Amino acid sequence: MPLRRVQAFREMKKQFDRIPNVELTERIELGRIGFFDSRHIRFDWVTSLESLNINAEPIKKSDFPPVVNILYTTEGAVSYEFGLDAKNIGFANFKFSKAYSLAAQANDMTSRGYEIKKLEKDILDYIKAEKEWERKWVVVTQVFTSPSFSLLIASSKKSEAKICTKIPVEGPGFNIADPKLDLVITSAKWMAYRELAQQNITPFFRLHKLKGDWDNLKLKPYGR
Repeated sequence: MPLRRVQAFREMKKQFDRIPNVELTERIELGRIGFFDSRHIRFDWVTSLESLNINAEPIKKSDFPPVVNILYTTEGAVSYEFGLDAKNIGFANFKFSKAYSLAAQANDMTSRGYEIKKLEKDILDYIKAEKEWERKWVVVTQVFTSPSFSLLIASSKKSEAKICTKIPVEGPGFNIADPKLDLVITSAKWMAYRELAQQNITPFFRLHKLKGDWDNLKLKPYGR
């Protein structure tokens, strides 16, 4: 992965306390198990809880800070302005004053995950039954999914981007991830990353990993 994408990944992880699916193309599924190379942001998925007959039941989870219908921007590093032209076409101008500062927004993001203590018991029971478990494995324990998601990441302290709708809107403010608005980026300067209204994706997820001695294993968050 190019260096700027690695830097963007690290900045998003820090700001959101979640693992970002920075390319928005990695197939992330709840319960997948494998190896994660955090240095190069690479995954090697090898199995899943379901394949191992570990029948953990996911639950709907709430999470903060939410990235749903509220526009998120890096505090103190992003300024933006919404407006309308003479034909009520909406526009949003973004200016970034720090490299790898970002703006993100989603439509109706939801989250599902496991109750960690219950999952920990299920995995330990599996191991006690003399089943094999690789100590370096990580498990996807929470996923954040959204019908549509937009992400802008600056590569410079002078980065800029302008988003416009192709249809008239009622007011100057709009959701920059709303696919119904037929959004386009009409201009951009020094942007490390720009994805607009990507549909049906998993922008974020969380991982856990067994840590400790074999006689005292605990399922701990990975990557924090």
